[in-house]
Amino acid sequence: VYRDVIDNGRKVAKGTLPMMNDTWHRKMEVIRDSIPTNGIVLTWWDYGSWIKQIGKHKVFIDGHSQERPVTHWIARFLMSTNEDEALAIVRMLAHSSDRLFDTLSTYFDNPYVAISLMNRLMMSNREEADKILRNYKVPDSLSASLMVSLYGTPRDPVYILVYKEMIDITPAFSFLGNWEFPRVYYMKNLSLPKEQLIASAIKLFSLSKSDAVRLYTEVASVS
Repeated sequence: VYRDVIDNGRKVAKGTLPMMNDTWHRKMEVIRDSIPTNGIVLTWWDYGSWIKQIGKHKVFIDGHSQERPVTHWIARFLMSTNEDEALAIVRMLAHSSDRLFDTLSTYFDNPYVAISLMNRLMMSNREEADKILRNYKVPDSLSASLMVSLYGTPRDPVYILVYKEMIDITPAFSFLGNWEFPRVYYMKNLSLPKEQLIASAIKLFSLSKSDAVRLYTEVASVS
């Protein structure tokens, strides 16, 4: 039995190659030597640790921070087809990472309200955002932090790293970046009466009646 375990271990070891190679090491050296020391690298989490250890630069996400909301925002940035939204995400991450979302969730005591507000702000200009914040009755101090994070110029420059291997992992950040939070809301609250749940989703996520009914029907039909 022990011999089988050892033999299997040898087979696995022979077929295991390090992820790091000379090409990637040279890329990390380019990051180290070409980007200002205060620069932050925005990319998917796969090579975050390499960038920190060999590239000597900060990143927004690595293999140790995948459970944080920042993963959603990075994925959403990578999938966004709206330049204003993409820039708003970058500015938010550069100013406060995902702590801004944490602060909103604590203030409203409801993560669905927080994400709904964030989604609306991401797609709004400064004047529209100011009106939205007043409608949500957000305190002036918190509103000021939001406005700086979403529309102010970050102190540290941000550099985007894309690489050909991203093609193979597109499904991962597509799934996370295109997450529909109303579906989660429905799934968590299906025990409520249908009309009550649909009405609350319309109010919470600013959905049209047809979209709210469609999403409810899709979620309710899944066992």
